[in-house]
Amino acid sequence: MKITYKEFKDQLRSGGYSDREIVHLFQAFKEMDNQSRLWVIYWVLANRLPEDEIQGVTARYLIEEMKYTPINAFIVLDWLKTDPQAAKYFVLKRAADANIGETAARQIDEIMRAEGVELPPRASEPEKDAKLDAD
Repeated sequence: MKITYKEFKDQLRSGGYSDREIVHLFQAFKEMDNQSRLWVIYWVLANRLPEDEIQGVTARYLIEEMKYTPINAFIVLDWLKTDPQAAKYFVLKRAADANIGETAARQIDEIMRAEGVELPPRASEPEKDAKLDAD
């Protein structure tokens, strides 16, 4: 299964994500394992949540009970696979959306520059024919 960057972008734009956030999220999902990418593809194509349970947590629980966005739920589920102890602590302690937003990201960048921290180059938008795929 595959989705194009345009399909991914259209879905996230309808959810209120900025172009900058969409670029970063697309790159992040490309680096995740096959199962995590499949969750996103399934959600974009069918607008349905996966039924998978990771460490006793489902996407539906994160979205309905903890008020996460679907994208943030997928990120937390992936995190539960790689670092369950830290992710469980985060899920149990944080009941709100973890998306810090464009304004906060800019403020963090400004503070880091003022402190002399060299920031990595910004990710550029993927080519229109870029794909997110999973087996």
